[in-house]
Amino acid sequence: MSLGDFFIILLIVNIIFLSSAWLLNKKKRDPNIDFASQGVSLIVLTWSAIFVNLIFNDIDIKLRQWLITVLVTVWGLKLALDIFSLKEQKKELNADNLSSDLYLKKVPRQVIFQMLIISPVISVNFLPGSSGLNFLDFMGILIFSSGLMYEIYSNKELTYFKSKSTNEKKIFMEGLWSFSRHPNYLGKLIQWWALYIIALSSVSGYWSMYGPIIYTFYLSSYINSQESKLKIKYKGYLNYSKVTNKLFPEILALMQLFLPQRFLTSVFGYLTNSKIKILKSFLIKLFCFIYKPDLTEAELSNPQEYSSFNHLFTRRLKPNSRAFKSSDKVIISPVDGELTDFGNLSKGKLIQAKKYKYTLCELLDEKETTKLFDEGSFISIYLAPKNYHRIHFPYGGKISKTKHIPGSLLSVNKRSQMSIPSLYTKNERAWVSVTSEGFSYLVVCVGAFMVGSIVPFWASDISKKTTQLISSWNNGPSKELNSVDKAQELGFFQMGSTIILVFSNEFKLNNNFLSANKSVKFGGTMVEI
Repeated sequence: MSLGDFFIILLIVNIIFLSSAWLLNKKKRDPNIDFASQGVSLIVLTWSAIFVNLIFNDIDIKLRQWLITVLVTVWGLKLALDIFSLKEQKKELNADNLSSDLYLKKVPRQVIFQMLIISPVISVNFLPGSSGLNFLDFMGILIFSSGLMYEIYSNKELTYFKSKSTNEKKIFMEGLWSFSRHPNYLGKLIQWWALYIIALSSVSGYWSMYGPIIYTFYLSSYINSQESKLKIKYKGYLNYSKVTNKLFPEILALMQLFLPQRFLTSVFGYLTNSKIKILKSFLIKLFCFIYKPDLTEAELSNPQEYSSFNHLFTRRLKPNSRAFKSSDKVIISPVDGELTDFGNLSKGKLIQAKKYKYTLCELLDEKETTKLFDEGSFISIYLAPKNYHRIHFPYGGKISKTKHIPGSLLSVNKRSQMSIPSLYTKNERAWVSVTSEGFSYLVVCVGAFMVGSIVPFWASDISKKTTQLISSWNNGPSKELNSVDKAQELGFFQMGSTIILVFSNEFKLNNNFLSANKSVKFGGTMVEI
């Protein structure tokens, strides 16, 4: 049997099946039949390929043929169930599905489309190749399983979000949906490309690439048509589309979601606190070679004088090495770092990487404090690994409240800021509220990947366990330590992260000294009142 004969037999099977489904749909007046047939027809095609080989070629079916048949069956059943559950689409297409004059437009188009995308299945069943499975087959299984899990997980997130009546008119932008707008479709697309990976093990299977390519373009076109409706239906969808990719997420940002962040951070913390000479010397030399930190102002200018890597990282400055203006009209930089964002809050929202908005209420996890600052202003400063990592008070006053909020430990570098919406509200963080004469301000310390701890000055024992440090943040300092001076040490990070200064509603931000990506140093003038 030639490839052309094989293709024609499957084509006839597909025409008969889809025509029968359309006629049954018309007779029963049930659009569910038509929707389900879109997934089931692919299953019928795949199993038909098996039976054609058994009947006309009289050959034993190889393991690779069974493998791709099972995978397409799983894919088709999942597709049928997904389409079957789209109630809104059922209502929208019901009239068209039951209209006889559309048969010649709809069914032939569907037949051609499915015969084209099924190319990997045709390739494997016509010339399956070796009897056993090889590396590409196992790679295909792994990729298919990953895509299936990705699809199932993203659908689960969306279903849970939609199950809450309060979210009826809201857009879901959390979890996998914060990395791309259609992670469920991406999972389905990954599965179809996995079939092509398996088809490469068949004889000359590379030719079947056009199938997944056509499916990719179709899916992209379908998503575009759906998004045009979503932009009308949901007020914030246009902005959502501007800050996220349609299908493919930022890979490095997505990987962080699945990394064992706390385990890796714990391991890193153990290594960086180690005083084993060989280990700490290696880590310090490697760090200095890569980041070249400036130690001229540090108490210990020789890297090898530090007892551990973390001792170097949380280094203190020499007394009086940083001059600052003591005037009540000047707010100083609390850290060494780089300005990433600044401006006025609008309806309690701050800006991240000039494109994402997040709410102050989510950042602070407290409504009462939020009311004092929701029309104020903010400044975000990123601390790179090379920077001095102790945090200081930018202005004098009295501590009124402190709090720790648990969360993830995603990286907060520039790439992450650009690719992960609401990054700061996802991460672990701690903040302190200070009341000064005429205004109040917040210092929000955002944790990050490999940040062992955020240690406040009133937790004198830095060897405390994480739970004890959390209690220190939530309990705050004792009354005799409540009053703080400008430039007084607030605490320190045990790895690079971000500081967000938030000023109360009555404070008017003078940004003459501010500019994006500007490097700042602790003690330098940041804002003049």
